[in-house]
Amino acid sequence: MKIRILKFAVICFLTFYGTKINAQNQYLVDSLTNKLKTATENQKLKILNELGNEYLMNLPVKALEYYFQALEIANADNNKKEQAATYTKIGQAYAYSVNLEKSIDYFRKSLALYLELNDSSGISHAYNNIGAIYSHFGEYQKSFQNYQKSIIIDEQLGNDMGVARTLNNIGVNYFYCGEYEKALENYNKSLTLKLKNSKNEASFSIANTYANIGEVYYILKEYKKALDFYQKSIEIGQKIKNKIIVSTSLNCIGEVYDAWGNFYKAREYYEASNKIKKEIGDERGIVLTLLSIGNSYKKSLDYQTALKYYNLSLKKAEALKLTIIVKDIYENISETYSLSGSFELAYIFQKKFIILKDSIFNENIHKQISELQTKYETEKIEKELQVKNLQIEKNNSEIKTQKIIIYSLLFFFLLILVFAHLIRKQYQQKKKANILLENQNHEILEKNEELFQQKEEIQTQSNELEIINKELEKHRNQLEQLVRERTAELITAKEKAEESDHLKSAFLANMSHEIRTPMNAIIGFSNLLNKNKLGKDKRKELISHITHSSDTLLNLINDIIDISKIESGQLEIYKNKCYVNEILDELFNIYEEKTISKLKKNIELKFVKKEKEDFALYTDSIRLQQVLINLIDNALKFTEKGFVEIGYNIKDSSNKQDIIFYVKDTGIGLTKPQQKKIFRRFTKLEKERKKLYRGAGLGLSICKSIIELLDGKIWLDSELNKGSTFYFSIPYNKDIQSKKRKN
Repeated sequence: MKIRILKFAVICFLTFYGTKINAQNQYLVDSLTNKLKTATENQKLKILNELGNEYLMNLPVKALEYYFQALEIANADNNKKEQAATYTKIGQAYAYSVNLEKSIDYFRKSLALYLELNDSSGISHAYNNIGAIYSHFGEYQKSFQNYQKSIIIDEQLGNDMGVARTLNNIGVNYFYCGEYEKALENYNKSLTLKLKNSKNEASFSIANTYANIGEVYYILKEYKKALDFYQKSIEIGQKIKNKIIVSTSLNCIGEVYDAWGNFYKAREYYEASNKIKKEIGDERGIVLTLLSIGNSYKKSLDYQTALKYYNLSLKKAEALKLTIIVKDIYENISETYSLSGSFELAYIFQKKFIILKDSIFNENIHKQISELQTKYETEKIEKELQVKNLQIEKNNSEIKTQKIIIYSLLFFFLLILVFAHLIRKQYQQKKKANILLENQNHEILEKNEELFQQKEEIQTQSNELEIINKELEKHRNQLEQLVRERTAELITAKEKAEESDHLKSAFLANMSHEIRTPMNAIIGFSNLLNKNKLGKDKRKELISHITHSSDTLLNLINDIIDISKIESGQLEIYKNKCYVNEILDELFNIYEEKTISKLKKNIELKFVKKEKEDFALYTDSIRLQQVLINLIDNALKFTEKGFVEIGYNIKDSSNKQDIIFYVKDTGIGLTKPQQKKIFRRFTKLEKERKKLYRGAGLGLSICKSIIELLDGKIWLDSELNKGSTFYFSIPYNKDIQSKKRKN
């Protein structure tokens, strides 16, 4: 398990070193190096960072040289933004060099500058980097705290890729802690965000997450799933030509086959991985692969071959000073000798293992003590600096006070000089003024009489102005009242326009449903009619459903056409002589059949005719019938039991005669606010109902427009949960009754 976690850290944090620069990158490095020779200071900063980036993952020590040169330029220019960015790069380079103490130190420096600059993106990135280093230290609580800060900032910025990056690292923490389900949950969240927001699905970040998920499934012994995710990681690695991903995932697949007991297949993948690692010069990766091959031979009981690969791995690990891996190799060699019966050699390597393990433990303790000592000294220096800063501030304050006193005294002295000069000047002017006053007194007396006369004239003009001001005040008040009235009208018009826009939007959203519902019924029942085994009654029932849906769709289309004509002023009225009772009889026959077919048997239809059979009216009979049908349909729709009554009355007055039609029901009724807006276009009241009633919200609006075109008006009387009565009037001429009806 320790070997897997160590390899897993390689996947998540990419701690590779000693790899080679390929030919393409070398060409770019040479080009940047030549540009650096003739570049300006500003250009040098950019080129040095680019050179460092080229060496970062391959030769981090070389990258550090370029980053420190870039930092010198940024410091000289006092460019805090570039300083913060370069601190981050240096921290990354130290991380790739496995110098984690210096790495976290520079990440903290970058965080301090980003906080000073209030750069949210930089702050988030710094918290994420610090969390990753704490994860390496095994201080998972501090790591989680920094990751959480990073996620909060990225969520506020809407940076989904930043959130995905941090979720992946949180998954690593849970993996280290042995909480594999939580690790898997965070990896999957990270992968979802990356696939959603990444412009290119073949990216290093996505491949890394695929490999991480594969590791979790391996630990959970779900080898098939682990294999699938390793394969996905390899596919992306091949697309982006990243041999590190490919070689590491090949090694992981070998371990899957080892777990299945297919040792031959496992070794094929190990050898393929090892070949790539040799090409890129990944010496540390070669050590891990040789160790995996040794483990494979040990599992297949080929102890001699296992020892051969362990010794090859040990030799390279000791040369690279990979102490932790050397410790694990000692443990595996000891176990292999023990299994093969060489207990003396097993004891020797077990002893080496224990000594090295204790040494690593003591080294870690020493590091922790050094860190505490450094932290203590840092805090001590910071406190001393705070005391010095306070003393400096105090001295500055005293100096500032002394300056204020000196400046105040100088100002007071100058003020006295100016005041003395002014007094002397005033005395001289006063002496001259006395002479002038004697001369002017005589002139003043003469002018007093003139002023008295002018005063009387001014008083007269003042009275006239007062009258004019009163008139102006009156006009101003009238204008203000007019402005208030116009403002109220504009507000009302705005509210009506907004409500109309809202209703139109609701109407358009509803149209899709209202059109598809009957269309789906027509298509569905038509398909059922194709079946040969249907009986005659069943076919009749299906045809009835199709007919009803067709009528519904036709009525909806007619309503849309009518409202369009009304909106454009193209709805025409053709008046002729029509017989009211005949229209009511036709409607009665139609709706008596409809109430039975729609299972409205609890509703009684009443048609009240108060005049003779040949009672005639001069109007548009088609539009009259359309209005009555809309009102009757509404009454039936919103009535579950009781009755629906249709009738008319004659209203005589001195000025004119009207026929008043009415449709009365015992349905759900309307509230007062609903009554006020029921005749508006696109109005539906479904949101306030527990039951869904179909319709486009056009019928009553069309009725109102038609009746107004017929020189009539429409209104209603309703009470909630008791029923409604809709009335409309049409002008009526008695003279038309004198003309006999032609059969």
